[in-house]
Amino acid sequence: MYAQKNNLSWKLHGCKWPNHAHSRMVDVGAQRWHVQQFGQGPDLVLLHGTGASVHSWGKLAGLLASDFSLTIVDLPGHGFTSAPRAQFMSLPGFSQLVAKLLSHLQVEPRAIIGHSAGVAIAVRIALDKLSKPDMIIGINPALLPFPGPARMIFPAIARLLFMNPVTPRLLSWRAQKTAVVNRLLEGTGSQIDAQSLELYALLFQSPQHVQATLAMMANWHLERLTSDLLGLEIPLDMIIGGSDMTIPPEAADRVAEIVALTRIELIPRRGHLVHEEDPVTVAQCIRKLIDNRAIDETELPAGKAAN
Repeated sequence: MYAQKNNLSWKLHGCKWPNHAHSRMVDVGAQRWHVQQFGQGPDLVLLHGTGASVHSWGKLAGLLASDFSLTIVDLPGHGFTSAPRAQFMSLPGFSQLVAKLLSHLQVEPRAIIGHSAGVAIAVRIALDKLSKPDMIIGINPALLPFPGPARMIFPAIARLLFMNPVTPRLLSWRAQKTAVVNRLLEGTGSQIDAQSLELYALLFQSPQHVQATLAMMANWHLERLTSDLLGLEIPLDMIIGGSDMTIPPEAADRVAEIVALTRIELIPRRGHLVHEEDPVTVAQCIRKLIDNRAIDETELPAGKAAN
């Protein structure tokens, strides 16, 4: 029912994925999810960004599992998770599906940790009260529309590519050339290891994965999310790679001007994939941010927290 020709196969490819011993497939309605759950302690949910999968959290998850119970998922259409129905191929749609999964798994997260577009999903979940995390930690968050004319041009191009049924197969064929994927990832300002590069290449050889990536880019309208940020009632802390070439680091300062409860941890000389480049430092930042918020909750009056 869920298998598609030329897409990733867990039987063939799953053994290559970090922490694959903790993987399982979970059906929620018409959606089949690839989920990893392991660790001990308060619940953390990890949401990857556009075009990635649970593999991007592999090293960081290993560092966090001693103190936290982790739930890590492939987003709809990504990795080994099935493609969603067309009406859910949007930011609100993805958020609804992820929230239904968390409810099904009976996970009530202390924090949702997102990377890039995964942060937007976490924020939408919180704004719409689909789940009740105590805080969100955004790693190089994609929360603001592209500046200038790119706001209209990039999504329009993505929609044209998404609507062409040939595009996903053409792009997945090009991804068989590792150099193409390597150049794409280098454009993020990050340097990742050979194993991670191999897994990204496998992902982009899957037409379903490519189609889901294009669909996110085409339907990821952030204007409403940006205006709704004023109503976010929980802390949104950010971990920023100082050499991010995908989302300018100064975008975090603009988000901080909107969101009342936020802290920023800057990691110099790291790019958009900072959690893959330097998982040790990112793990330290996550613990620090969670610990600081716990202190805020015990020391300040109810309903308030320190910036």
